[in-house]
Amino acid sequence: MLNKIKRIKFYPHKKVSLTFKITLWYTTFIVLLIGSLVVGAFFVGDNVIEKNSKKKLIEEVTEIANGSDSFTAYEDGITLSVYDKDGNLIAGTVPKKFKVNDFSIGVTTEYKDTSNNRYIYYDLESSSNKLGNGKYVRGVVQVSKNITGWILPLIIILGSLIVIVIIMYGGYLIIKNSLKPVRDMTETAATIATSNDLSKRINIDKGSDEIHKLGSVFNEMLDSLEKSSKRERQFSSDVSHELRTPISVIMAESEYGKKHTDSLEEAKESFEVIDRQSKRMTVMINQILELARLDSKIEITKEEILFSDKLKKTLKDYEILFNNKNIKLTQDIKDNIKVFGNEILIMRMIDNLLSNALKYAKSEVNIVLAKKNSIILEVADDGIGISDEEKVNIWNRFYKVDKSRTTTEDNSSGLGLSITKKIIDLHNWKIGVLDNNPNGAKFVVNL
Repeated sequence: MLNKIKRIKFYPHKKVSLTFKITLWYTTFIVLLIGSLVVGAFFVGDNVIEKNSKKKLIEEVTEIANGSDSFTAYEDGITLSVYDKDGNLIAGTVPKKFKVNDFSIGVTTEYKDTSNNRYIYYDLESSSNKLGNGKYVRGVVQVSKNITGWILPLIIILGSLIVIVIIMYGGYLIIKNSLKPVRDMTETAATIATSNDLSKRINIDKGSDEIHKLGSVFNEMLDSLEKSSKRERQFSSDVSHELRTPISVIMAESEYGKKHTDSLEEAKESFEVIDRQSKRMTVMINQILELARLDSKIEITKEEILFSDKLKKTLKDYEILFNNKNIKLTQDIKDNIKVFGNEILIMRMIDNLLSNALKYAKSEVNIVLAKKNSIILEVADDGIGISDEEKVNIWNRFYKVDKSRTTTEDNSSGLGLSITKKIIDLHNWKIGVLDNNPNGAKFVVNL
């Protein structure tokens, strides 16, 4: 039966606040430290005083016994007296409650009276002609029931207690204020957990200690999570919106084809529409997956690439596409230009920029690769250009420019330039879009 009883574990320290734990810890340390110092100081001080009293006692009695000093009954807290060989007091005095008749020659001896007062006395036989032979000199000093006995320790203890209270309260306030960001973090995290509101932030005062830095990092993390959440929601919304149209078209054409199966020509037209929309969806899904992979990348593998040669080969592959659309391709590519980057991603960037230029150009596309202060890649078309408002938005996912810049055969997903921008960001490069005089747009990449 007893073996079946489970042990109940109780950890009271886990229910106590961090502020209290820290305060209790260093307060205990201070109490022990001060207590040790008080006890040590008391005993050390008492011993030092007693040793000094003994030393002074021996010196005074010796001087009088040797006749080197004039006799006085009281000297520097020492009571002095002279006795004959029979023990009769012939000079000086003794403390009122001091009752010692026997002599301890040359030895410091301790005596306690009826009131528990402590005395130390020292006897020495006289060798002085002033006192005469057969005389005894006694010195008595009281070493208890004075300030060093109990008043001084009491003062030290009371003073220590006051100091401890001040330190405890001051430390508590300091720790409480220092840990405020931690409490705020706890409350903010709890609020976010219950409400799913990532807009909440910790109110942090100015400070540079570890706690304030932790609070700042926590807010930065929340900023990042909020942005990521917004991007995710927007991305999901955009994907749903973009896929809705081709799916609707496919469903409509499928329904139409079923109703007109007797007409081969009409059915063929429906199949062509379905095929076209399916390919569009395939391209879009592949680009979405590509963006997702790029978003998950923090670092990429890089190597030295002879960029000028790669670009020339790519342009040669594109010649037939430009010729089919009767678009003139001009190029000014300097030799032996090298870049440090990921070859696969760089070639994807080039494909996107060339495809974009081919899509919107009227008669000419111009490619420039030069090296001055930095490496510059320019891809320019002679279309109608891009407005200032669109220049800001073209990097957004699923964004498409004005219809006047879009051809009737355009099946663009609006993801090409977003992928390009992501690739450039991963390489820590810069890209911008300018007006191409007299007409068109010019994409400029600083490598």
